[in-house]
Order: sequence, then C-alpha cells, then structure tokens
Amino acid sequence: MPVRQRAEVQEVPRGGLTPSESGRWPLSAADVVGSLVAVVTVALAQPLLDLLGRNAAFLVAHNARPAEVVALAVALPIGVPLVLAAIVLAVGRADVRAGSLLHATLLAVFGVVLGLVVAGLSGLDARIPAPAVVVLALLIGTAVVVLYRASPGVRRAANVAAFAAPIVAVAFVVASPARALVFPQPPTPPLAGIDAEPPDIVFVMFDELPIASLLTDQGRIDARAYPSFARLAADATLYTNATTVHGQTSDALPAALSGRYPDSEKLPVASDHPDNLLALLSGSHDIHAVEPLTELCPPAQCPPAPGAGDGRYARLLRDLAIVGSHLVLPEDLSGSLPPIDQGWRDFRGEAAAAGKEIAVRDRFRAARAESPVAAFDEFLGGVAPGQRPTLHFLHLLLPHSPWNYLPSGQQYNSTRYPPGLDRGRWEADPWQVAQAYQRHLLQVQLTDNLLGRLLDRLDEQQMYDDTIVVVMADHGASFTPQTSLRVPEPPTLGEIGAVPVLIKRPGRNGGEVSDRPIEIVDVAPTLLDLLGADIPDGVDGTSAVSGTPNDVRQIYSPGGPLSFRPDGSEKWHAVDRRRQWFGRSDAFAFPFGLVPRGQEHLLGRSTPTDPPIAGGLTVSLDGAAAYDDVDLAREPVPQMVEGTVVGSGERQVVAIGVNGRIVAVTLSDPAGTGAFRAVLPTGVLRPGENALEVFVVDEDGRLAVVPAT
Repeated sequence: MPVRQRAEVQEVPRGGLTPSESGRWPLSAADVVGSLVAVVTVALAQPLLDLLGRNAAFLVAHNARPAEVVALAVALPIGVPLVLAAIVLAVGRADVRAGSLLHATLLAVFGVVLGLVVAGLSGLDARIPAPAVVVLALLIGTAVVVLYRASPGVRRAANVAAFAAPIVAVAFVVASPARALVFPQPPTPPLAGIDAEPPDIVFVMFDELPIASLLTDQGRIDARAYPSFARLAADATLYTNATTVHGQTSDALPAALSGRYPDSEKLPVASDHPDNLLALLSGSHDIHAVEPLTELCPPAQCPPAPGAGDGRYARLLRDLAIVGSHLVLPEDLSGSLPPIDQGWRDFRGEAAAAGKEIAVRDRFRAARAESPVAAFDEFLGGVAPGQRPTLHFLHLLLPHSPWNYLPSGQQYNSTRYPPGLDRGRWEADPWQVAQAYQRHLLQVQLTDNLLGRLLDRLDEQQMYDDTIVVVMADHGASFTPQTSLRVPEPPTLGEIGAVPVLIKRPGRNGGEVSDRPIEIVDVAPTLLDLLGADIPDGVDGTSAVSGTPNDVRQIYSPGGPLSFRPDGSEKWHAVDRRRQWFGRSDAFAFPFGLVPRGQEHLLGRSTPTDPPIAGGLTVSLDGAAAYDDVDLAREPVPQMVEGTVVGSGERQVVAIGVNGRIVAVTLSDPAGTGAFRAVLPTGVLRPGENALEVFVVDEDGRLAVVPAT
C-alpha cells in the first residue's frame, strides 16, 4: 500500500499541469528549457534576426566584429531563453507554485509578443486600432499558456520547435548579408599603373544633399547663399546632371567609391567591396578616412582609433532595444519611439543622456561621437602634406537630418524630427514641409561653411593647387508633401536622385558647368582616369573625362528601378519651389524669408505700439524663460520659437515679434491644436533679456497681440 501511494504521488498528470501536492515540479528541466527556447525564438529572436540580417548595415554602423555577430546570433534564440529557464528552475526549486507561475507568465509574455509581431508583419496593426491589436495579442498569450499546460501534444511540439533555435542562429550567420562580417573576403591588391608622382586627393561625400538646394534658376551655384560651393565651382567642373543610384547611404556610398551598381546582398565593408578607391589607391597613397557609417577602408590602412570602441556595447544594446520595440509595438503605439529610418545608429541621439549625471570626459566623448561638426574637425586636423601622397576621404553626416544646426555650427532648440514627417513620409500640409525644408537649408549653409574651412586649410597647407578635390553627395531628399523623404518615387526623382558632383583637377583651371549625364558610379572611374590608372574590369561606371555616357540612368526603388531623363529636368521643379518658398522677402537673409503666402508685408516691420488684444485667445510658449536671459554662446541657442495658441480651433496666421520687430510669420498646425513653431533669423536675439511677443493676423493683415498664459 505505501508503494502504491508513492507511485500515485510521482505520476505526472496526462492532461493539465498543476504543482503536485507533494511539492514536486510537474515539468522536467528539458520541458522548461524547450518551451522557453521555442517561444522566445518564434516570437522575438527569429523576427529580430531576420530584420537585422536584411539591414546588416546596422551592425556595420555599430562596428560589430565577427565574434560579436556570432554572439548576437546565439544569444537571442538560445542564450536569453536558457537564462530565463535557469531562473524558472531555481525559483521552482525553492517554491513549486512560484516557479510554475513564473513559467506560465513568461510563456504568456512571449505569446503576447508573438501576437504583436504577427500583427505588425501582416500589416494588421495598420488596419485596426492599437487597443484591438493589444487585446488580440493578450488572447494569443493566454492561449499559449492554456494550450501548453492542457495538452501533452503541445508540450512535445514545443520541445521539437526548440530545435529551430540553432537553425535560426546559423541562418543569420551564414545565409544573411551579415555573413560578410563573419567571413570577410581577402582584399584586392592595390592598383598598379598610377603615375609615378600622383597628386593628393581630397574626397568629401556629403549626406542627403539634393542639388536643387544649391542651384539658382540659371543652373549655377547660389553664391550668395553658398559662397564656398561657388568658390570651389570656380576652379572645378560642376556636373549639374549627376544622379545617384540608391537612396540609402549603405548602398550609394560603396557605389560611388567602387564604380559598381549596388548589390543588396553586400554590406558597406571593405571585404564586400574590395575594389573601392580606399583599397585600390592604398599602394600609391596613404589613406586618411573618416567614414562613420561604413567600413570601406581596409583595416590594414585604417585601424580603429584609440577609444573608438568606448561605449559601443551600450549603444548597440540601446539601439537593439529600440529596433525591437518598433518590431513589437503596434503602429499607433510606436509613434513616441525614436525613429529608426533616418540612420543606422544612435537613434535616441542626445536624448540618451538627458537627465543623467555623467562625467565631463564621457560628455566630451559622446559629443564627438554624435556631432558631425566634431567629426569634421577631427578630419580637418589630418589634412596636411605627407611623405607620400594621401587620399583624404570624409563621409560627413551633413546636411542629413535631424536638422538642428545653425549655419554657425551651433545647435538650437529644435525638435529632433519635424512635425509633418511620419515614419519617413511627409504628410499633406505644405507649410510643415516648407518649415522642415528651411531647417534643411540652414544645415546646407553649415555644410557650406565647413567646406570653406576645408578649402582654407588646403590653401594654408599649400596643397590646394596640386590636389584633386572631389565633393559630392550620396543621395538627396524629398521635400514634397505626401511623398517619402528618402524612398524615390516618380514625383521626387529630381530631389532624391539629382545630386551635386564637383571635381577639381590639379591647378586653378577656371570653372566649368557640365550638363553631361553622369551617375555617381562614374566618379571612381573619373578619378582613376585623372590619375592615369587603368580602370578595373567589371566597373559599371565610365570616366566623365574620356568615357562615353551611359544611355540609361536609374535609381533603385522598392517598386522597381526608376529612370532619369537624359536632360536631368526632374530637378527643376524643386529649384522653382525653393525660389517660391524662400525668395519672396529681402527683410532677412536666406532662408529666413519663409512666410505664408500673402503675408510678406509683415516680415521686418515694427511691432505695433498699442495693438488690440486677441479676444478669447492666449498663448503658451515652450521654454519662455530662455528669452529672459539669452546666452548666445551656450547651446542650445533658443532660435526656434514653439508654442500653442489656446482658445481657437481654427488655423491661425501667427507673427513673432522680437525686440520690437516682426521677425517671423508662421501658421499654426492644420489639426486645430493651435501648435506653431518658427525659426528666428540669426542676429535678432541679443545677449540678456529679449522681449518676445506673439500676434495673430486677421484677414486684413492686422495684428492682435495674444496674451501669455
């Protein structure tokens, strides 16, 4: 009898699982491990690794090494669930019911994650409200627990499904584009046949710069707005009919340096592009390269700088968490997350350190890592004559968004990404897009200022005359309502696809404007041609000096390649829109003449001495105290006025007065919230106290002051 009783206590129920009265754990360790490995792999690890594999430039931007890529592949589907299983078993050993509850809770949590991911990947989260998606995910999480605990067949299936974890890990390492980071190809031997005494080369790749932002109606560089570009153009060939081949830096930049069209299976690393200029010219030139998002310079020529890895793991984990959150959360709930479609790393930017006390040294390092101006300063310090000719290459993340720099290089109090830009796509309101374009143009002016410093440096070092200078952009950007900022569409070919290319040969030969149709893949063959080198076999581009232009120029688009007209006329509508938006007032220097149509007469006039009060309205200004004691040397400079006109559901024309003068005119948001914003012209703020007034404008152009709350 005692034996029979003991046998009944040890028997595991055939159906539902409950902790036995004797306190014995109802599942084996293998069941706990198998269930958690299966649910973590299916719900999170596989979708996240698939996303990273298809966007492996994320790993390149985080300087991921082969062992780290493998570790990531193993950690997500295997390491994380093993740690969770160990915790569950340890808790269960101390308290059976607590362990059982923890196990069920984890199954439910990852079941909910699975539901959310499936809803996102299927597009369901865009078709039904977020609360409905969450309820559906909760039901799936509950079903996972109920079915697992009630059915031995489901438990056996989970154990079998756990074998998918190593398959997912291996597939990520060997069958996704990330494999190039784990199994790099040997570099191509340096190029032979170059002239015995080749010149120095300075090659600057700007980012997200459409040529339409630089040109006048006559097809010349706007010398008033961009004197440094005009200065270089006076000695260079300006190709006004140049086009990119891709709207993503990770594809466009390697194409420009290798002369080959993009391959979606390749990463922007030297092993995948062994015949790019930084490798080909390493036999004839020393290489001085600053490339924050790519690794096209062979490690032998460009070893990591001391301290380059400081904080790298923290940034990687932080950015992975943001990517994972975007993957899991429904579309309606992910809007508060930092966007991940404007770059490959540092998604939280300067907000990552908000509210934290960090050492001065760490703040300095963070500023260097995140500031394109600091990256430029670092590059500029290395531009000097050497014992051998040098190829100085800079990929500068300007005027790329976020747009938060003044032409001086100071940061101002801007929102990281502007209203009207939702998940990389512009909404319908032209005014919000125009204001974003204004912020872009301010950063183009900063880009021009930095270019001027580079030209000054070349003159100071007595290098300018004998140096080949190449200045170009990897791709442009759209500022057309209801289009994508970066993904090309037929209406935006002239903004995203048309880019500036300037090439100065040795000497001061006088400028030339060429409308020859070229692609950015023609730049590398052109440079090799100027050096007297043989162009490698298999290069897609042709030399703009001696080659025959390609008949067809195309840019990658998700719906299939889009073709450019031979005359490059797609860009002129963008040039014309820039003139219409920013050429209507001379009250302030470009680009501060942006005003709503019909309100040009207000800009620059004195504020009324005894204006009527706008009845029923009040204004709430964000950071109003900043104007009580302005320090123009301290960042961020309060150059953007933001606030809300309260008391009216209609869209308002809002005029901003500073120190007795109307310096900006804007519109409140179209949704009727009353929110408004305007960038103040440089020079209107003075040190110390500034008098700021907000007016609304009636249909007759009369101003009524809005009292502050």
